[in-house]
Amino acid sequence: MLGTWRRLPKGLRYKAAIAWYDFLTRLDRKGEVVFLNHGFAPDGADRMDIGLLPEDEAERYAIQLYHHAASPADGSVDWAGKDALEAGCGRGGGASYVARYLKPRSLVGLDIAGKAIEHCRRRHTAPNLSFRQGDAQALPFPDESFDIVLNVESSGSYPDKAAFFAEVARVLRPGGHFLFADYRRLDAMRKLRRQLAAMPLTPVSEQDISDNVRRGLLLDDAHKRALIDRTVPWPLRGLARQFAFISRGEGDEAHALASGDRVYISCVFAKPAA
Repeated sequence: MLGTWRRLPKGLRYKAAIAWYDFLTRLDRKGEVVFLNHGFAPDGADRMDIGLLPEDEAERYAIQLYHHAASPADGSVDWAGKDALEAGCGRGGGASYVARYLKPRSLVGLDIAGKAIEHCRRRHTAPNLSFRQGDAQALPFPDESFDIVLNVESSGSYPDKAAFFAEVARVLRPGGHFLFADYRRLDAMRKLRRQLAAMPLTPVSEQDISDNVRRGLLLDDAHKRALIDRTVPWPLRGLARQFAFISRGEGDEAHALASGDRVYISCVFAKPAA
């Protein structure tokens, strides 16, 4: 999601993320903010070949990141008729996109921030979509509850990432898939890959999408600036722009992704069939 708190000690990072989402809900009285991710642009183009409804077009680049993560190009994941979980659903825009366009039988969006969940329940009303407050590190579901678990740009703030990955494996059904997309500093990416490799799941694919995300971030910059100007009081706009990775020249998030100082990956894992 947003990144400033990732420089905080991990114990404070999680609390800061929760506080930010709750505060954002108070600021965003019209419910306009539904995505908080970097965005994505496909190789060789700005736009994916996905037919969005007119009301979704403004969020195209954020939606494209979800589409990339949720719909692997090899066709290995079919959402139709499946029960799914998005852990770390944030403002709910990604869960809403998946529920409406990819059409799982059921999709639960889970987030630790109570105010964000209240917003999601008001804003997103697809009949196959529900929201629940809970901790991704201790998922409040029985074993083997879901065919698909999705996690997009959320795990960086979790204090115990190994616990989260273990929980994903626990709640997945045999033959199910874990779809993961997130970023780290270059040195932290090595640790993330070790944590992912320790899961009792089979790796299906991994892609470095740093440049796709960099371009999506830049293409979505004007939209995010306008959204901040509409929803955030003037004294707080500088902070909001920092959290949203608004372009500010050399040394910003886009430059970090271009230089390799920041790495963004998307992965697919499968739970072995029983």
